[in-house]
Amino acid sequence: MTDLLFEPQGSPGAASAPVSKAHAAVPTSRDVQSRAEVGASGSLIARAVSKCERTPGYEDASGKLERIEVNGNGIVLLHLLPSEGELWLSLDGDTLKELRPQLDRSLPILSALQDEGGFERREILAYRPGKRVVVANSAAVIKGYRRRRSVAAAKNHRLAEEACEGSATFRVPRLLEHSPETSSLRFERVTGERLDISATGSESFFAVGCRLRAFQEEGSKTNAVKSLNAFAARDELSVLDRWAEKTLYATGTVAESWQSARDDLGSRVQEPPVSPLVLTHRDLHDRQLSTLDGGVCLLDFDLLCRADSALDPANLLAHLSLRALQRVGGADEASAQLCAQALLDGLDRSDETGFWKRLRFYQATSFLRLALVYGFRPRWAAICGDLIELGRRCIEEMRELS
Repeated sequence: MTDLLFEPQGSPGAASAPVSKAHAAVPTSRDVQSRAEVGASGSLIARAVSKCERTPGYEDASGKLERIEVNGNGIVLLHLLPSEGELWLSLDGDTLKELRPQLDRSLPILSALQDEGGFERREILAYRPGKRVVVANSAAVIKGYRRRRSVAAAKNHRLAEEACEGSATFRVPRLLEHSPETSSLRFERVTGERLDISATGSESFFAVGCRLRAFQEEGSKTNAVKSLNAFAARDELSVLDRWAEKTLYATGTVAESWQSARDDLGSRVQEPPVSPLVLTHRDLHDRQLSTLDGGVCLLDFDLLCRADSALDPANLLAHLSLRALQRVGGADEASAQLCAQALLDGLDRSDETGFWKRLRFYQATSFLRLALVYGFRPRWAAICGDLIELGRRCIEEMRELS
């Protein structure tokens, strides 16, 4: 296993503390844990896949599965990527049926688009049955929610727009319309370039780090930010526990190595030094960012909150490790290392008391969350053991810094 990052020389405590090498490590060659330990082979999900394979027309479904979900009613939702396009299925009891987005009555915007005859003229960018949808044409993007869920999203987006008015921070797509009736937001369509995680992408990540620092500091001066919920270390552990409950319900098991790491984090929740709360995206990863006209565009402020300044960079670093494991976006171990170091250089928080320890805590929670999230994505289930191992290494680094 190689190290993705190392602590910059001259950071506080460098003389007495061990050199940091657990910021976002990436394994090169090692035996990964079996899919059965953390992945999609458990009872409820296995029954859903088996049902598909026994149903005419879906016999080869298991080879096309992109994502599996289990909703609050115990219904298994399957997202397939056959060659002719996307397909969504649900299994309720023993009943398998195809889900058509335009018929999803849980999302009012889909009914409205269907009624006005505009659904077929739009591209579906993202769809989670019964939860939310993103559709677009050449001019605008529409994000639809369940009833009454759009109000908070609109408030957060307007706050983000206000916080990012200065050129030193992110560009935010303009909110053109909020429709409470259809529980939807309509944005300008921004067509930037996806972040490059190859060896040539470090400059963009340095810019992301600089803009993230400005977002945290300048954005936090906005009076409206004070109305946002505070999100603490214990809240982050609660997110892990909800994912563990979902995994246990859907697969019948949670990896012992995962649970051990989670328990260790629970015993250390008081250890990350408390820092002033700053404006925080809380779902910051490479797919939320793009470059455009020399700037950096940031999307999706549904989880906007006030939190530790280490939370957003830790989550983004964990995703760089994930992309290196997946070998997507031009990423490999060496390029992810370069991009991650550039991000931290741009962020420039090395001189903050306790920053590295806080960073490791939130990296560990990010890795453990991703290990469960990708257990529901059969194509990537084999890397879940590596993600757990990376989380464990971050916890070990916290112990060394203590």
